[in-house]
Amino acid sequence: MDHSLAIQLRALGVHHGSRSGRALLKATELGYIEDLRCEMEECLYPEGIGGRGYFEPISCPLPEWIPTADHYPILKKDGGRLVADNVRLAHRLCNRVGYTEAYGVPNAKDRAKAEALREAAVRAGNHGKGAASPDLRKRASRTDETVGSWAYTARRRDEGQNGWVAMESNREPTD
Repeated sequence: MDHSLAIQLRALGVHHGSRSGRALLKATELGYIEDLRCEMEECLYPEGIGGRGYFEPISCPLPEWIPTADHYPILKKDGGRLVADNVRLAHRLCNRVGYTEAYGVPNAKDRAKAEALREAAVRAGNHGKGAASPDLRKRASRTDETVGSWAYTARRRDEGQNGWVAMESNREPTD
């Protein structure tokens, strides 16, 4: 039972409130998921800057590199259920591309989006807004904490406003 992996998933926003979250957290507790990495046959995130082990925190709108649950080894189309012994961890975009390929659906649009996101990630050096470094993923709470030269996107209460506002990174864009 690896509690640190479950803590890392919770820090990324995975919770028991959804079926996929329950399945992922249960799978980590039972040892079916042993590492925080995309388990799809083809991971689309650039290997040189994090690859399979890089995930972004869940936020709105949903980023393409958040952790999601993939029906595996029995696919959903073959009657597979989203339970701890039939789930693997995947990036949202990798999961969607794998799904379209399994069902024979054209996925040129997703592939083009993946290539554009890969290029953007390489240019940003994996330090874009909301990027989750391995050392930040170990923390269960989301705080405004500077890691390296970028600041984690946190929420704060704006004085004089009735609501939460996302805080932006103080890092200057690199080209």
